[in-house]
Amino acid sequence: MNHRSRPRSPHVQVYRLQITSVLSFGHRLSGLFLSLGAVLLVGWLLMAATGAQAFTHLNAWFG
Repeated sequence: MNHRSRPRSPHVQVYRLQITSVLSFGHRLSGLFLSLGAVLLVGWLLMAATGAQAFTHLNAWFG
């Protein structure tokens, strides 16, 4: 089969982003931020349970 007879992918200027693609990307991005936030929350709670010195150090690092 000749490579010239094969269909080509759409050109960048012709292609329009679909709403499902945008929503999928947004969902993945929000999941990433929520996962990072959960890790930070667990670390913050662990330092609060460890003691005042560790909690003060972590708050200084955050702020």
